[in-house]
Amino acid sequence: MDMPPKTLTLEEYLAYSDGTDARYELVNGVLVEMPTESPINKTIVMFLVSYFLRLGLPYYRLAIGHQLEVTSEKAAAREPDLVVHSEASAAAILQDGKLLRLGMPVPDLVVDESYCFGRSKPIPDLVIEIVFTSSGLSKLSRYQALGIPEVWFWQDGLFSLYRLKDDAYVQITRSEILELAALDMDVLARCVLIGQTSRLDAANEFRKVLRL
Repeated sequence: MDMPPKTLTLEEYLAYSDGTDARYELVNGVLVEMPTESPINKTIVMFLVSYFLRLGLPYYRLAIGHQLEVTSEKAAAREPDLVVHSEASAAAILQDGKLLRLGMPVPDLVVDESYCFGRSKPIPDLVIEIVFTSSGLSKLSRYQALGIPEVWFWQDGLFSLYRLKDDAYVQITRSEILELAALDMDVLARCVLIGQTSRLDAANEFRKVLRL
């Protein structure tokens, strides 16, 4: 008879290492190996990082590898491909290294309003996931419990955007974050697709969009 998998606490999960380069998420207390990262993941993330930096967002607001504790029957943590922190969540996560915990207190800080998408809050403004193996919709409930205002998925050559309204996510065609509202998602998707065969051509196309 197969034994049920061992369940871990968040602290055990954060300390876990199997001696390999494998990455894991924690789902209901159980380790789940994340798929091997595709080169296209890095292309998409770097395009987005480049765009956000050119908007004037400071580098410490953009995080790769940060994890979010999510509501679950047992301990669970989710690692989006890219997190756009609010000033408050960027400060709060420093208390725990790379995990933003539910109910984590927000340190006293002075918010630079020119870099803040909204009011100061201890949750990220936006999370972005690149999906190859399953539907992104199944992941929305985890972010809904956290109150993440906006979630983007890249899947099958397209970006899908969701905005939290009245305690539920609705699909939108453009970001409703003021600083990102002008971003043409079709153009961004075209750049990402070009990048699968030529990162140089994609970068040149993206520069045209940014009017560099």
